[in-house]
Amino acid sequence: MTMSRAALTLLLSMGASRGLQDALQAGFSAATCDRSRTVHVLFVGNSYTYVNNVPHLVEAIAASLPGPCVESSMIASGGATLAAHWAADSVTQRIRAGHWTSVVLQDQSTFGEQWWVDGRPRVGTSGAELAEFAGRFASVVRAANARPVLLAHWSDDGAPVRDQQALDYAFARTARATGSTLSPVGEAIKRMRVVIPSVTPYFADGHHLSEAGSYLEALVLYATLVDHSPLGAARHIEGPAVELNRGVVFHDSLVTLVDIPDSVATVLQRIAAAIHSERRGRIPSVRRPPPLADEFPKIEAGGGPLNRDSLSGRWRGTSTVLPTPGNQAAAVELVLHSETGNNAVPDSMYVRAGQIEFAGPVTLRIEGTHAVVHGTVTPRSRVGRAGPSTPFTIDLRAVLRTGVISGVATMHQVGTASMPSFDAVGRLEIRRTQGDALTPPLAPAAARRPIRTAEPLDAQLSLPLARLFV
Repeated sequence: MTMSRAALTLLLSMGASRGLQDALQAGFSAATCDRSRTVHVLFVGNSYTYVNNVPHLVEAIAASLPGPCVESSMIASGGATLAAHWAADSVTQRIRAGHWTSVVLQDQSTFGEQWWVDGRPRVGTSGAELAEFAGRFASVVRAANARPVLLAHWSDDGAPVRDQQALDYAFARTARATGSTLSPVGEAIKRMRVVIPSVTPYFADGHHLSEAGSYLEALVLYATLVDHSPLGAARHIEGPAVELNRGVVFHDSLVTLVDIPDSVATVLQRIAAAIHSERRGRIPSVRRPPPLADEFPKIEAGGGPLNRDSLSGRWRGTSTVLPTPGNQAAAVELVLHSETGNNAVPDSMYVRAGQIEFAGPVTLRIEGTHAVVHGTVTPRSRVGRAGPSTPFTIDLRAVLRTGVISGVATMHQVGTASMPSFDAVGRLEIRRTQGDALTPPLAPAAARRPIRTAEPLDAQLSLPLARLFV
């Protein structure tokens, strides 16, 4: 039976009967993968799994090689953590109900805890969410007579070497503790950047993978899942499109998922094959990364004695605690009152990052030469769209020198099952400015546009800041 891959995919997408689909697939695969050894794989994850439809890429790679065939299903949604998938009982039900050979577990990029240092996204040190919920899922997967596989993902483009080390360490430690197989995609991406620096593995956001990066991801996963070399795999793959924000698969569509030049595809296949040959399921020893706290900005020594009177007034400046468009520092305003001021008006703080602003009351404490400010600020949109409703705690620790308050700002937001926790640390520099200290930094509510909760938040944010809330 002679039929192109595109023709086969088109017929399947047009709703052919199950029997016809099986017959077509069998005819197409006769000269390639071995259907008698088909492995059934469930992918559980988020956009790191569904961008460029990686499960379908794995199927197509398998179909083009003489090893076992792969049939897959996917449960993935944008930004989902393993904790969120665990909370959705339908995922564990799907694992128990299916006759899977392997279940690929792909966690959120920073394991459910977002860290930002001086406006840059970073990887934390704990990996606690991965350890807990990969362990829970691994037990369910093994009880269903399947193999748990951890997709060990990559750090962001331009991230310090320490971040990939933190990811690798967390994955290796969790794989050992849970008895899971490790699929070292992050290691492959790291090698790709060295071997062919002219081809980026990253999409424009520096976070997700390009076509070439996703192709390499699929090659590594294929080798892990079927224990077969990916050398000679198809390099042009068509299949169903996937909606990028939520991961909805348009099963009736047919698009080109990847089209990799021969020279590039050969190199990527060799990278995946080399890693497969080296690892063969073995979990590498990874050195524990240095604590992220070692990179936090520090308060400079010095500063004069402080009291309420010396700090009262309106202070304005910038902080790197949050990212903004163009990677500019966030605008900060702090209003402090003297001991003899109007005690009915609380001290307050205002932070603006992109089109999102944060405002709320704060308290001031003086510890020797350090001013310590603590409070809770509520986010809202400056353009009438809904912002995240959960408040943030904010803390400043600073010194006063020659009319400038300088130090460190931190922000924290508690995570939920559907949203990672958020922690940010950045430098702060504010100066006393003219103005009535009793005037709040925000315009009266009546003068502001109403918040319309139906509108998307990411339409108004820079891409880095949008990631704070997904």
